[in-house]
Amino acid sequence: DSGQISSTNDIIATGREIELNYNPTAYWTVAASLTKNESTNANVSNDIADWIAQRMPVWTTIRDQRTGQLWWNTNYGGSQTAAQNYAVFVGSPYAVVQQSQGSPLPQIRKYSARFSSNLKLASLTDQPALRKFEVGGALRWMDAGFLGYYGQQQLPATITDLDRNRPIWDKGNFFGLSTTGHYSLDVNLRYRTRLRANKVGTTLQLNIRNLQENGNRLQPIGAFPDGTPHTYRIVDPRQFVLTATFDL
Repeated sequence: DSGQISSTNDIIATGREIELNYNPTAYWTVAASLTKNESTNANVSNDIADWIAQRMPVWTTIRDQRTGQLWWNTNYGGSQTAAQNYAVFVGSPYAVVQQSQGSPLPQIRKYSARFSSNLKLASLTDQPALRKFEVGGALRWMDAGFLGYYGQQQLPATITDLDRNRPIWDKGNFFGLSTTGHYSLDVNLRYRTRLRANKVGTTLQLNIRNLQENGNRLQPIGAFPDGTPHTYRIVDPRQFVLTATFDL
């Protein structure tokens, strides 16, 4: 154990969703949805604040029996007094943590939307083989992710206060283009036929998810008050999924 102290916080979440389904023809389907999620931090490390408030009157009143000086403000040969050590390693970092009270969670995007469509080629051609195909896809969008707040102070000064008017947002990447928000593209191809003397209905489907991703990459989900990312998640690469379904 490194001696680190950890604590917990609560999360308050609310959300709404609107979904629309529309079939222009018997061969063409369209669906869309819009979601609003709000998740915020609450009761951030309050137990640590209570513990510090309980201990501080003790720390600040202890006197060295040899000299009568306050232990809190006396340097015993090190680089700092207890008060200075507390301010640098506890007071300042903890003050920044507490200021995340009411801030949104990075992994929960406030707004997201999805548009999908599917078309049966039987509506476009009389060619027997092509009429068995269906093509479709979905475009997904998520709002920019909140990474934290910039500090009131600028490095190399110690940052002790967050500027709630200067949030830090992440950037998306869509086919190599930097975007505000995150876009993802899925496509699918479906083939329907019958096997074994027309007795077994068979469906072959190829799904390509995250078509815009050509490899693993890291996406920041948290940042220090100077804007430097400190936490990342792995973005799923492009995925190919082939499935076969048989109706016996």
